[in-house]
Amino acid sequence: HMNTPDDHNVISPILVLDDSQQTITRSGIAGPLSVWTCFWSPRGFKVSAETSKVTWGDNGEVLNQNDVEYRIAIVGREEGRPFAHLALAAQRAGALAIIIVDNARCDDFDQYCIMGYSKSNGDMWGELDLLSAWADLKIPTMFVLSEYPQGRSWDILLEKILKRDEHILL
Repeated sequence: HMNTPDDHNVISPILVLDDSQQTITRSGIAGPLSVWTCFWSPRGFKVSAETSKVTWGDNGEVLNQNDVEYRIAIVGREEGRPFAHLALAAQRAGALAIIIVDNARCDDFDQYCIMGYSKSNGDMWGELDLLSAWADLKIPTMFVLSEYPQGRSWDILLEKILKRDEHILL
């Protein structure tokens, strides 16, 4: 029996990922957050789904596959694994898309954040990676900064999203 979205508990509000705008919005609430799309990510996508933070096993496998399946997977950069590994593991777990959250290392989407790339130059990160690392990727893959202006932090945001707090503003 394959799980369907109805088999899952509702754990978060709906987020909308849009690669043409390179934004994430919370369904029904204005104020999109900027994201940086991976070069190997599918083009022209708009994904609207609940989110789930990924729980990793010792061997890099997704332990909470039932939570991740049919959702937007959210992972932290601090996992110490290559971005391609994170994205493909989430894809194998049935995620519809993945958001990789920086670990406060980055101030902007630039070469100090992901070496060799700058969003302001029109770069999409990962373009210089070997095709073999990303060849099987079929889900949208985006990167977000951990902190935004006005002290908005992804850690706080995720905590509120996962608690179904209806008062958050993206």
